[in-house]
Amino acid sequence: MGETFPKVEDIGGLGDYAQQIYRFTDSYTSAANKTYRTYTTTFEENDQQGQVIAAFMDKLNTMQAQLFDQFPVALDAYAQTVATYEEALTGLGFHSRMWSKQSGAEDLKKVYSEGGSQINALNDKVDELKKIFEEAASVADLEAPDLSAIKETAVSDFSSAGNKRTTMASNVQSAWSSFTSNLTSQASAIKAFEQVINAARYMGQWSPKEVYAAIKRGDFTADEMYYIDAITSKEDGQALKAIMSEAPETLYELNPDKISESMYNNIMSEQIDWIYDGKDNRLSRFLNGQGSLELDKAKKFREQFLYAGDRLAATTLAFMYDAYENPNSYPPETLEKFQEYLTHINSLNGVYMTLEELGIGAKQGDMYASGKYKHISYTIDVKLDRSAGYFNGTVVINVEQWEDLPGEKGATPYISYAESSKTGQYTSGISYSAATSNNRQEEAAIAELNRKRDARLEDFVKSLAVGSATFPFVTISLSLVAGANVLTAVGLISPDEQSQVGEVTANRVGAIKEGVDFVKSYITSEIEIKDGKQGSRDNIVGNLVNKGGWSYSKGETTQQFSRDHFYDFESMIQEKYIDDYGVTEFLSSEELSDYKNELVTARDENNNKAYSNDVIDYLTNPNSEVQLSDLSPDEVSQVSQALKRLDGYEYTDTDTGTVYMGEEGYISYVDDQYQDSFEGKKEE
Repeated sequence: MGETFPKVEDIGGLGDYAQQIYRFTDSYTSAANKTYRTYTTTFEENDQQGQVIAAFMDKLNTMQAQLFDQFPVALDAYAQTVATYEEALTGLGFHSRMWSKQSGAEDLKKVYSEGGSQINALNDKVDELKKIFEEAASVADLEAPDLSAIKETAVSDFSSAGNKRTTMASNVQSAWSSFTSNLTSQASAIKAFEQVINAARYMGQWSPKEVYAAIKRGDFTADEMYYIDAITSKEDGQALKAIMSEAPETLYELNPDKISESMYNNIMSEQIDWIYDGKDNRLSRFLNGQGSLELDKAKKFREQFLYAGDRLAATTLAFMYDAYENPNSYPPETLEKFQEYLTHINSLNGVYMTLEELGIGAKQGDMYASGKYKHISYTIDVKLDRSAGYFNGTVVINVEQWEDLPGEKGATPYISYAESSKTGQYTSGISYSAATSNNRQEEAAIAELNRKRDARLEDFVKSLAVGSATFPFVTISLSLVAGANVLTAVGLISPDEQSQVGEVTANRVGAIKEGVDFVKSYITSEIEIKDGKQGSRDNIVGNLVNKGGWSYSKGETTQQFSRDHFYDFESMIQEKYIDDYGVTEFLSSEELSDYKNELVTARDENNNKAYSNDVIDYLTNPNSEVQLSDLSPDEVSQVSQALKRLDGYEYTDTDTGTVYMGEEGYISYVDDQYQDSFEGKKEE
């Protein structure tokens, strides 16, 4: 069949589109120049409020530079990429004719026509950027450019061109590859501005007067300026305003589903700051706000706080492992500071689980025959006991019942799901030692909440590792917000670095790969093996490595104790030690051989092997690849039983001189390895 010369219509539309972006960039820059302000202030050396105000103004100046200086440059580069592609196609003669043969016409048509891969890829890019252009235009009070031209041009041009196979295909593909590669890079650069555009737009929910009041009270500090970076919506702006106000419980007036995960991280981090700063009344007031909140809404807020607490804990554990393995790379006592922060997270998570167990929240109640309504009231009293050098997590919850005056007809008074049997005084707390407290079966609702926490945490941990910054600022991802929360809390971001929290955090989180791998290995694996027997496994492993947990009690009676989602770094290190060595370092070579033979020949009451091959390998093979997380709950129980066969062996504590026998000696030995190993690394 002869060659044909299909006409390609209006390829110059790509060039017109590029010119639209150029014109928008010029208009945007002109509007920016008219509104550009430089914020400055002076303060005395010891004026802490002045320093915070200066930090806030620095943040405003940085945002202006990003929006008014750097954003137009990114737009200009994007327009140049489009123009270069148009010039390449025109130079190939693609604008007037396309040489082709009949063979392969359908394949080319699939690629270049409506619904084809290249058309879809280009359309996706345009749709993604359209939203960002509109947001940027609204900040500068301009009309966003119409991006439909490039979509129409691409469809008409490529559909026509795709009717025949062309001898130009390789040249066109080369130009396309260069175009999409550069377009992807430039689109990423533009997309990176989306967060700062939103922050600039929605931080207006928090007036300068309110910002100053929060600074004056000491509620908004210099190292919290990165909170602003996490604003992605109107609700985020309102949430930040609420949590920093004199009435933080006004947060509950917002829709919990419309606040971003990053802002929830900051809200949880702020509550931990109240613990650090001894703001008992502020935390009490915030928690008490849930008492009159409709129950379903209260539960949604608690879920989000728990998700945020889990994220902060996972990030802290990653940093702790890096500080444990490389103590000389951190300031003195950094590991202790991380531990204090982790304790606060566990304490606060425990409080929210206690509130969840008690069903704190409100629902419409029934009217008594007397015409009165039954009500439940709550008084949550936070006691920050620092006798041990840190907050021990004690929160007292008073649940009282009384009868109100008759309500008006048609009124909707509220009552908690809490039954009258739940009235009384409850105490929420945590313990880092092995507990024999009540660990009753979880209620279905609590079990479902923990499953949702598992899923959220697993997704977060898998995405925890991030690269370093590639721009003068960093688009604050969820993991970077968590990193900033942790680093600022323990003082690892200096005052000089506070204006670049995102960039500093990106570099540091990206540098702790081993810590991230450690968290992935021990948190993710525990989540993945959960089943109906997980509770028993948690108890066995928890007792084996002295893992702590949270609990709440009524008077002297423990109502619930749970290790689920309790974050105990020392017990994780101990579990890793057992994974790595079993009993191979605890016993001499001769003792190890005897012990292994005993396990191999042991029989249960049914004359079956008492211990599986994996259990024997796990405990006695110094090169074993089996980990505790690989074992079934039954095999974990076998490990515990096998350790009881160490009765003839002893261990002497080198610090106290106390002699421990058998399993107790082994557990004491493993416990000592945590501190001994850490001290040894510091001396290297």
